[in-house]
Amino acid sequence: MRWREEGRLDGAGRTDPVAAARAGGSAAGRSPGVTAPKPRATLRTSRRRGEANVSIAPPTGVLLPGALRLLSRAGVMRLSATELGRRLLVERSGVRVILVRPADVPAYVDHGAADLGIVGKDVLWESNGAHYELVDLRFGPCRLVLAVPDGSKLKDPKHGRR
Repeated sequence: MRWREEGRLDGAGRTDPVAAARAGGSAAGRSPGVTAPKPRATLRTSRRRGEANVSIAPPTGVLLPGALRLLSRAGVMRLSATELGRRLLVERSGVRVILVRPADVPAYVDHGAADLGIVGKDVLWESNGAHYELVDLRFGPCRLVLAVPDGSKLKDPKHGRR
């Protein structure tokens, strides 16, 4: 993935119109009708009992331990996977952690159920909506494996490349 001043490029080298709008880039190259999302209201600041100031949606699965370590190191909330057990919602000191399936994190953020989400880039790229990658957290590496049947004419990944 490459970056340019006017916005993020997708894997095919096309300008991401939402990223371009956020970066203040020109409208050139934007699809008709695509605009930057309206900013959501500021985070809740009420301290009434049972109400969170900020809600974070980390994903269940392989990214959960890294997300919990990150929240702990940042001083947001100390929480372990064993302490969570099967609970999907934990609230402490004005912070609400909502555990959701990785594919559902963008929807929770889009619809206001969570203020922030932690997801793999694959989920971010494949989900619909205007999502913004605040920072690459640099955990959760993955491996891409290409498999073909034994009788395939493909000899290596570059075979038949245009």
